[in-house]
Amino acid sequence: MRSRRNTDGGWAWVVLAVSVFNMYVLGTLAISVGMFQDQFLQHYDDSTAYISLLSSFLVSLQSILGPVASVMCNMFSIRTSMMTGGTILSVGLVASSITNTLPQLLGCFGILSGIGFGIIFTPSTIAVGYYFREKRVLAHGIASSFIGVGVLSGPHVLDWLIDQFGWRTAMSTLGCITAQTVVMGSLIFPHGKSKQSASEAVGTNVSVFTLLKDKILLIIILNYFTSMMGYSIQLVHLPSYARSVGVPPAKIPSLFTAYGLSLTVSRILIGGICNDSSIDLLMMYISCHGLNSLTILLMPLFAHGFDELVLYEVLFGIYYGVSFMLLTPIVVELFGVERLATVFGITLCVGGISYLIGPTIAGALYDLTSSYAAGFHIGGSVSLLGTMLLFLKPILKREIKFPGDPENRECLDPS
Repeated sequence: MRSRRNTDGGWAWVVLAVSVFNMYVLGTLAISVGMFQDQFLQHYDDSTAYISLLSSFLVSLQSILGPVASVMCNMFSIRTSMMTGGTILSVGLVASSITNTLPQLLGCFGILSGIGFGIIFTPSTIAVGYYFREKRVLAHGIASSFIGVGVLSGPHVLDWLIDQFGWRTAMSTLGCITAQTVVMGSLIFPHGKSKQSASEAVGTNVSVFTLLKDKILLIIILNYFTSMMGYSIQLVHLPSYARSVGVPPAKIPSLFTAYGLSLTVSRILIGGICNDSSIDLLMMYISCHGLNSLTILLMPLFAHGFDELVLYEVLFGIYYGVSFMLLTPIVVELFGVERLATVFGITLCVGGISYLIGPTIAGALYDLTSSYAAGFHIGGSVSLLGTMLLFLKPILKREIKFPGDPENRECLDPS
């Protein structure tokens, strides 16, 4: 049973500060993928599809390893998962800076760094969910908004480092910064939940299969899979798209500033607004998800210069920022906080497959057409289809009842 002594107060605020720092660093890392991708394309003479696959591995493993991170959180602790992931991520980035070939870069940047990213992302995202109750949505809004702060400021620092010292020094510096997440993770003390024994771990695996029988969870998983198709293409290929339409390289970080600023402000505001229990979180999620999909789909039709791309990034930041921020509270509302790590991990895993597919397809389409437009059209269309799936939720009856957490009105004891 969770201790409530520090719920919404006390050490909970230290945990929030840890999550804030980690989200800032991970936001900087996430947005750096597109910038490094552009450098790889200029440095290595190989197909766009292959180099896109390299970059896609990093962001896909962030999600694919969600269940692994969830098991680590459940069997050991959020602290252990966070510190382990931070260590692997830092080593992977520093090792990437001294590689000489694309296969070596794939192993260090795509796979090793991706493994670290995947292990640290889940605990950094869900930590506040265990320490906050009444202020959970607000706390999560504050924490997740700092991904936007990282997106806002990180590209300018990385652009300066790349311009002055090259992409290798920029990557090694980023590796040193991510090492600080290990120190921050050490501040996450147990929240009153004991470690799982081996038999309890088996029980957790059984519960995963039970969860996967739930139709509502399947809808959420499919929605997340389709949404990440559009997001991953944006994440990996936007800098190259901007360069292809004539945006000077020096102005590309300013696009991320617009994105990061709108992401940060929207998450803080919506975090405060949606902390009101009368707000329908699912309808808010559906609305922002649909608008975000349309923005990606239509972007190549109107964004042919810097000003239009700034508008696109602002809209994308608002809609994506709100929709992803609401995912954790919605999971808690539907499945209970005791299943937060498991459900979140499963969802991220499926989304990670989409991360791997989306940018690679967009890269292959560029090789065929010499244009990134088709990739954005496909990503937005698939994401919009996922939005439509969410309308099935109100008409589906939950067949699987989850005993336990009283916060979840649908969690009924079958006995």
